[in-house]
Amino acid sequence: MIRGLAGRSTLLDKDSYHLMFTPAFSADHLPENFSLKNRNKGVLWNLYNDGFIGHDGDDPGVSTNILFTKQMGIILMSNIYLEDRSKFLTVLKKYGTKLIQNK
Repeated sequence: MIRGLAGRSTLLDKDSYHLMFTPAFSADHLPENFSLKNRNKGVLWNLYNDGFIGHDGDDPGVSTNILFTKQMGIILMSNIYLEDRSKFLTVLKKYGTKLIQNK
């Protein structure tokens, strides 16, 4: 997905990646109870306002997140259910960004 976002993948054509990462909603066309405060939606992906693209999920006993930009990817997997993963993800984004800046 990172390569596709950066235009360097042959798994799908560029139009497919463009469609997946294009915001689906606008202020005039929102599903009920959906807010654009923190994110929009693409096809299968959350498009976060901080520039990250991601997908998350959970079941009883597990929590998962994948986040990426053109430069890096972050994966969080937990064998416990975490109702709020934002503190973990904030730290991972912060230090991931610092790591790629210091390359």
